[in-house]
Amino acid sequence: MVLIAIDTATKALGLAFYDGKTLLAEQMWVASNQHNLLLAPAIQATLATLELAPQQLSAVAVANGPGSYTGLRIGIALAKGLAAARRIPLIGVSTLDILAVPQPVSTKFHLLCVVQAGRGRIIASQYVTRKGQWVVDTAPAITDWAALLPTLSVPTLITGEIDEEGSAQIAAQNNDSLVVVTPALRARRPGILAEEAWRRWQAHPDHDYSVNSVMPLYLQTP
Repeated sequence: MVLIAIDTATKALGLAFYDGKTLLAEQMWVASNQHNLLLAPAIQATLATLELAPQQLSAVAVANGPGSYTGLRIGIALAKGLAAARRIPLIGVSTLDILAVPQPVSTKFHLLCVVQAGRGRIIASQYVTRKGQWVVDTAPAITDWAALLPTLSVPTLITGEIDEEGSAQIAAQNNDSLVVVTPALRARRPGILAEEAWRRWQAHPDHDYSVNSVMPLYLQTP
């Protein structure tokens, strides 16, 4: 069994193949607004490299948001097409969950997961530790760094898409309890999407994984 994972939720593009034991392939790069040009050829090329046919895919995982309208539409449409054509499960995973899952669990810190929303805005959600894993504490919302950072009153790890403005605003807080995760660990890895989708699929095999069960999560500016 092989699962393909697709993430086009923001300017980053991610693709991974996973068989439940081995991460067979993983690619990620900043694609800006070229997802529609790059995604399908990348899938075809990776299938060829792995000597796999589309008929050998057993499940599809996709980042279902929050994120950009265009990016989500492209990735989810292609994921649904693959799943529908093969009549295989489609598992949607939140972009912010993908950021949270690989972070070391800490009872001393909260975790802030961030993706860019364009025009100086960000989408952010806070996570806390419960039963040895990160769980959502505040629902995803569109905001900006200036409004968000002063509200962080507890020690907080910050991960995800932090642009120059975000880095400057965090530094300006002069707050040692705000800890920015290193760039490599902040990356929204498609391999993590693949593993997490597989875990959910195997833990809840009776869940509805039809193509109609996955919808993009768009947020509106309040």
